[in-house]
Amino acid sequence: MEIDRLKLHEYLINTFPGFTLYYNPHSKLKLTYPSILYELQDLPAKHASNTAYSVGSVFKVTMMYVGQPPIDPKTMYTMPGTSFSTSFTKDDITHVIFSVSVNKI
Repeated sequence: MEIDRLKLHEYLINTFPGFTLYYNPHSKLKLTYPSILYELQDLPAKHASNTAYSVGSVFKVTMMYVGQPPIDPKTMYTMPGTSFSTSFTKDDITHVIFSVSVNKI
């Protein structure tokens, strides 16, 4: 799982320069924008003979920005295993949420 997280983290840093990244941020943390929050959502596993032989990681990735996005959120689709979940605006902050599967078979 940690290797998957680091792979996603490296992708986000390289693809979205200027965004502040947060992994499982504390609820009292004051965020800066634009930012990307991501957290582990699932650990799907393939089983054979009652043993897990392949485990990937699925992350929830939330892009947050005020006004126009500095980088088009669709850029997220350059990461294999990405799917759109939802988007909304609250308190003038746009949230675009994706699900990203890393090393999932």
